[in-house]
Amino acid sequence: MFLNIFFNEIKYWFNRPAFYIYTIIFFLLSVFISAAAAGIFDFITLTTGSSKIVNSPFGIAGLFAAPASLLIFFYPSIIGSTISRDYESEIHTILYSYPFSKINYLSAKFLSGFFIVNLIILIIFLGTPLGLILPGTNQEIVNPFDLKSYLDAYYIVILPNLFLYSSIIFGVATFTRNVYVGFISVIIIVIIEALLEGLFSNPDNRFIAALLDPSGLSASNYYTRYWTVSEQNELYLPLGELLIYNRLIFISFGSLVL
Repeated sequence: MFLNIFFNEIKYWFNRPAFYIYTIIFFLLSVFISAAAAGIFDFITLTTGSSKIVNSPFGIAGLFAAPASLLIFFYPSIIGSTISRDYESEIHTILYSYPFSKINYLSAKFLSGFFIVNLIILIIFLGTPLGLILPGTNQEIVNPFDLKSYLDAYYIVILPNLFLYSSIIFGVATFTRNVYVGFISVIIIVIIEALLEGLFSNPDNRFIAALLDPSGLSASNYYTRYWTVSEQNELYLPLGELLIYNRLIFISFGSLVL
């Protein structure tokens, strides 16, 4: 029954114009961000160049993560709506008469929304390197495509954050049966992150920030804060002890919410 619910949700989204609108928006956004970083607008800003490689492993973490981070504002309409839609249409009264378990129903709903969000992230994955090679970009600050840089950004930064935020939003939408409360929870998450960033801005709090920053950026910055330009251009994102602990803490929290 799990697969029936899961594939029915996927089919629903593939038939929705909103899915294709989201993919187009984030594809163009990722292309624009990476092309701008590669100097396509230098003729406007009159900048000359940079010693930093824009698609270094360090740079990709920012280029790839930026549009993916904006995607959180769409989580409620994707992940939250998988569950709230049944209540709004009152079809849950029919669904609950079918012989499937609670775990089958909820896990299929959550994972289908999670899958759709990952498809949009895949579009961002494709748009980012494309923007770097557009005519007019400065190829002197662009290295050849390096798959590992993108995979590191996805597995270290994007995927754990996606799981955490998705779990919270899905949980809120499930308990309240209202997708709009999911949007409110997104705003609250953003505010809390901003407050934590201010609270941990003191250099003396760097260790605590590395552990308790939900985004994982403080944990990453803990190791890269004093990197030279040369190191930023060449080294991959460090999977340090504090970063691993940070990711485990918030993956565990997301699992607890589910």
